[in-house]
Amino acid sequence: MYLETSILTKESDVYSFGVVLIEVLCGRLCFQYKDGTLDNEGNPSAEETSSLKEAKDILEKRVEELTWRLQLEKRLRSDLEETSAQEIAKLRYDKELNRLSIPLITEVDSLKLGPLAKS
Repeated sequence: MYLETSILTKESDVYSFGVVLIEVLCGRLCFQYKDGTLDNEGNPSAEETSSLKEAKDILEKRVEELTWRLQLEKRLRSDLEETSAQEIAKLRYDKELNRLSIPLITEVDSLKLGPLAKS
């Protein structure tokens, strides 16, 4: 934009900062000029750029798919844990009911011998 209008804006500053940051991280200049013209040596061609864009799109789609699967697995695991907890609670409750409702052997004997035990 600055090349067209020669006016500096916040956007052009942010873009320039990004270019400088990339140059620092990569250890080379983004744009090189030789004899007043832009030198494209070392810069990817349009074909390479297209291939990189296709690879990027494929990777982004794969990441999206894996993210979706991970979220689904988390939901399923949460549901399974909740169901397991409910089943365990039910089993404990049933066990406690059975323990309380089963008469002791001495109680059974006294019920069977009730009238006979008194004599």
